[in-house]
Amino acid sequence: MADDATQQADDDPSTRSPQPASRTAPPRTAEGDVDVLPVLGAFTRLQMRSESIVKAVAAEYGLGTSDLRALTFVHAQEGVTPKQVSEYLDLSSGATTSLIDRMAAHDYVERRPHPTDRRSSLVAVAPAGRAVVDAVLEFYTAAFRDAVDPFYLEFFENALRALESSLSQHAEQRHGPGA
Repeated sequence: MADDATQQADDDPSTRSPQPASRTAPPRTAEGDVDVLPVLGAFTRLQMRSESIVKAVAAEYGLGTSDLRALTFVHAQEGVTPKQVSEYLDLSSGATTSLIDRMAAHDYVERRPHPTDRRSSLVAVAPAGRAVVDAVLEFYTAAFRDAVDPFYLEFFENALRALESSLSQHAEQRHGPGA
């Protein structure tokens, strides 16, 4: 009877830890460091797959990949300057102006007056652009729901935030501030 109660408690999702239980000691390199190469391989495959998806989604909406990247950046920031778009995409000011003009002509973004700088403008997502971003978010939301156990979402989010922080720290150490 006690075994049944223990089994029921183990099967109850509300009693699970947000972090997956460690099954074995982590693999080690010959030098004794934790071997992260399998994780790096998975990360590389994820990046490559994500780039393929970006290309497909961009093509579906008649956009280039830089256009879609700009659109998601503007959406995430809501009201950015063309200079910020240029810096994010690592494009010249002329290329960024062409990109924003092209996207504005198709009602993906709109220019607004800058509230404090008459020489500048703000770029914001227009309704057609919002529809594209919503479709992208819907796609990724479904993929994350399929791939990540709901009881591990907090752990997964924390792991991604820690990875972002670590990547930023190592980039700054290697390449300087702003890297």
